[in-house]
Amino acid sequence: MKLTPVVLVVLGMAGCAGNTIAPSTAPPVASAVVETEAHYFHAARFEATVLIEVSVPAAGIAAAEGVIIALDGAATFPIVAATAAHLTRLGEMPSVVVIGLHTQTLASVSAPELADFVATDVNRFLRSEYGVDTSTGVLVGYGRAGADVLAALFDLPSRFARYLVVSPVLLDDSVAQLEAAYANNHTDLPARVFIGIGGLETDPHAGVARTAAVALTKEIRHLGFPNLHNETVIFEGENHASVLPAAVSRGLRYLFRE
Repeated sequence: MKLTPVVLVVLGMAGCAGNTIAPSTAPPVASAVVETEAHYFHAARFEATVLIEVSVPAAGIAAAEGVIIALDGAATFPIVAATAAHLTRLGEMPSVVVIGLHTQTLASVSAPELADFVATDVNRFLRSEYGVDTSTGVLVGYGRAGADVLAALFDLPSRFARYLVVSPVLLDDSVAQLEAAYANNHTDLPARVFIGIGGLETDPHAGVARTAAVALTKEIRHLGFPNLHNETVIFEGENHASVLPAAVSRGLRYLFRE
């Protein structure tokens, strides 16, 4: 089911006393998020319905040179879409289609199953509707979805090209186990990986996120895979809530750097 695109117009202080709106002869200025479409996608394998939001480039779908898939779209999609549009307009990255998957209805689905669902079922839908392929795209995850992205990196590495992980909540050693299993059977992992963490993170409690991210980064680099590229940034002064915009901006610029 495809919903009608909705355009939301925000008018600063125009509605306050003493302010008026006059017709303008100036050419329109491109906004951050030009158009967002929404689809209800039936995930037959999980017997669940997933809301998928899509933001297309200001220049149209034909101008897109890549795709970004944001898991847990309710939290990440608005920030990722607006940031990508802003960076594109200023020449910091190419035009992309941004996808937001509202994965709340898939809470009981394992990380590998979720990644496979995106790389197969969702990918087929996006190729059919928008002509984009997730296999060359960026997979984005924040919080618990960040852990899902890390799991996808080591469990299904060939399904995506770039990974943007923000404040991953690592409650067990499942990601470490996937990493070890992959390392035992492979000599390379062609991917670009950005990890961003707030210096004031307290989820699940103070210091855990920073410690886990630093340890994971050391492990990734210790693997010595020639085509695995990583940047990890600790954003001092930022907490779990505030680090998302900064990490998305820094991460997208790193991942699309030539």
